[in-house]
Amino acid sequence: MGILPVDLGEMVNELPRFSRVLLIDQHTEDLEAMQQTINAHFAGQVVRSARRVSEALADGLEDVDLVIAATDLPDLPGIGVLEEVFLLRPDMPVLLTAPENDPGLAVKAIREGAYDYLVKQPGYLAMIPMVIEKNLALHLVNKEHARLQVQLTSTLAQLRAKNGQLQNLVKELETIAATDSLTGLANRRAFSAALDQRYAYAVRNNSDVALITIDLDGFKQLNDAAGHPAGDRVLMLVSRVLRANCRTSDVPGRVGGDEFVVLLPETDLDEAVAVAERIQEDFGDASEAICRTLQYQGAVSMSLGLVTRKHAPQHTATAEGFFNLADKALYRAKAEGKSRLKIFTPAQD
Repeated sequence: MGILPVDLGEMVNELPRFSRVLLIDQHTEDLEAMQQTINAHFAGQVVRSARRVSEALADGLEDVDLVIAATDLPDLPGIGVLEEVFLLRPDMPVLLTAPENDPGLAVKAIREGAYDYLVKQPGYLAMIPMVIEKNLALHLVNKEHARLQVQLTSTLAQLRAKNGQLQNLVKELETIAATDSLTGLANRRAFSAALDQRYAYAVRNNSDVALITIDLDGFKQLNDAAGHPAGDRVLMLVSRVLRANCRTSDVPGRVGGDEFVVLLPETDLDEAVAVAERIQEDFGDASEAICRTLQYQGAVSMSLGLVTRKHAPQHTATAEGFFNLADKALYRAKAEGKSRLKIFTPAQD
């Protein structure tokens, strides 16, 4: 949106029929001559007049559309009248008349907010109606521009607010699209993207990265015996345990019904083993408590597979291959009796 140019001629045609002019001039002859000129040109024109600024402004300016003031007033000579007028009506159009040409005073008057500056030279009275029309039209233009500026500012503020709402909505949708709805962990798609990114970084920088794959032992039996709400309770427990044992840079995720993963950037084998053992121990203690509460006679435990990039370098050309190695270690843990942690070694491939 922009501010459209306004045609001055059109604005003149839209001037109020009875624009009200306030004349301030200490010279009676000049005052009467201007008043007669204005009334002769503008039929029915309402004109107030005064010889001093204090007298002119005593009744305020609510009934005035334009002020014509002399620069040789006895109580406020020069452009002093501008300040007094603007105190009452900051937007009031003011025309100054001077007994003689003073370019310096004219420039100063315009800079201080006067709309026009007219020298009382021969024939100046004939110019008064045209100057009034022009400056009233200019005043309307300024008012319209001010209105449009306020409207533009308001519109831009609304757009910024809506844009902020849209950005928040996009972020929220992105979070929803990347998050498992039950546990709040990264879903399979989001985890795969994180794995690709962080594994590529490790390859470029020849740094280590660890991956833990997790499968719950006895989860199906719990679901069948105690119901899905009980199963959801255990899945939420896994989420809490993983979050409690992960750093900000780590990526825990849920990639299947009871299948979980933890990606540990910049982590060597010893550090990864310590994290995996804490996860297994914390989950074991808490799941026992849940089973007791549910009066479930069975148990739910964890089998974990673990691999690090530098521990099996010849097998880790891609992120997908890296994931498969962790899965192989997990399958071995399940095959050897479950409830245990197995680390992938090159000899297993």
